[in-house]
Amino acid sequence: MNSVRESTQEKKPTLVLGDTGKTGQHTREANVVTSGHRRAVGTITMLLGMVVALTLVLAACGWGQVDESQAGMVNGSIGESKLGPGKSASGMFDLAPGKYVLFCNLRGHYKNGMYTAFEVIDEADSQGATVNVELGEWFVNADSASVTAGSITFDVSNRGGKAHEFIIIQTDLAPDALSVN
Repeated sequence: MNSVRESTQEKKPTLVLGDTGKTGQHTREANVVTSGHRRAVGTITMLLGMVVALTLVLAACGWGQVDESQAGMVNGSIGESKLGPGKSASGMFDLAPGKYVLFCNLRGHYKNGMYTAFEVIDEADSQGATVNVELGEWFVNADSASVTAGSITFDVSNRGGKAHEFIIIQTDLAPDALSVN
């Protein structure tokens, strides 16, 4: 297997060329995989034999994450370090009346369906509330779709086999319409 790797300490993209095992009379196929948290952009040319050179153009590709700066106002979050597989965490957030989206924004998680709509309503006698949330591959389930404005406690449990995070964003957009990069 041929490979070109950059330092993984800085989480830079990795390019791996591997033989798929499929051969033709004059062709050989290869798999190209990029990994890391940064986007791979540019051109790489590799000499594969005496006569053949392979040029790869790496385009900026998205990771299926919400562009939080474009989506709305982030009102609270619980990080992935607290929500590993089987872990639970709580957070109290002051939420004003409006529409919100509860989601996981780790790479590819939002794109795979880890979001749900949530609404905070205005009520004169608001005393806050507790919302139980379950996260897993690939869902976000809240035991209530709306609560009254005020200090709201979110008890979040990760029922999945991967680490997740929990983000609350206020937006007028539908949960599946947030700007994704």
